[in-house]
Amino acid sequence: MVIVYVILLPIAAFFLLEFKKALTVNLFMYILLVSMLYYIASVNPQAPIVNNPLALINIAFASIFIMFFGIFYHLAIDSSLSALIHSNRQKDILLKEVHHRVKNNLNVIASILGLQSLGKSKETQNELATSKARIESIAIVHEMLYKQDDFEQIHFYDYVTKLKNLILSMQTQSNETTIILKNSQITLPLDTMIQLGLIINELFTNTIKYAKNAQGLTITLTLDKKEDIYTFTYQDNGTTPIDTQTILMNNSLGMKLIHLSVKQLNGTLELLYKNGLCYTILFKGSSS
Repeated sequence: MVIVYVILLPIAAFFLLEFKKALTVNLFMYILLVSMLYYIASVNPQAPIVNNPLALINIAFASIFIMFFGIFYHLAIDSSLSALIHSNRQKDILLKEVHHRVKNNLNVIASILGLQSLGKSKETQNELATSKARIESIAIVHEMLYKQDDFEQIHFYDYVTKLKNLILSMQTQSNETTIILKNSQITLPLDTMIQLGLIINELFTNTIKYAKNAQGLTITLTLDKKEDIYTFTYQDNGTTPIDTQTILMNNSLGMKLIHLSVKQLNGTLELLYKNGLCYTILFKGSSS
């Protein structure tokens, strides 16, 4: 009885329950124990435990010791937990500030490129605008991380929505381009999203620059996940047939960035022409 009611059950309550609940349970058990002893003394005054003062003192001493142990244990745990919560909160604030500063610095670089394009030839302005968009595609990732609580995952749909608005705002024919997102309720890690963002930025820019369709351009993006394999598909409706091998072998900076980003994702790139260009990229989520 002493081992179960005085030691094992009280200790288990303090380890498994919240402080207030554990204290309530233990008080109830000790009241029950005292009631049982009183009942035994009333029914059988000659019971050995009732007539053994040393046993009663040991029970009382063990009960008090367990209660104090449980109280100090919970106070220590609560103190450590409070310190850990405070530390994590400070780290979250610091991490938010880091992402905010990175985003601001990238935007400053993008603004410098914008200023540098003033007074330049049309070709130079286009090149600088393309580089500016590449930098801002990365800045969007840090902006999203700064505004959310989860620093590990970025919502693909929200990111592409922000990116397409950025790209379309820079194009004079943006009102003729429709961008559709399908099956995009997926989140991606920071590094993966940056690489995929660079790819999407290049594809957006190339489609808007070179694809032609009298009915207006439509771009469809799909991101699917099966186990740990992601499948990203980019499809436009350009009506001019194009040699896909020529595009893949193109030595332009944009195509180099696409190949480099696919390599960073440890992925594979496939390009086909079927009622428009269709890019398919397979990569593993663990690559990030």
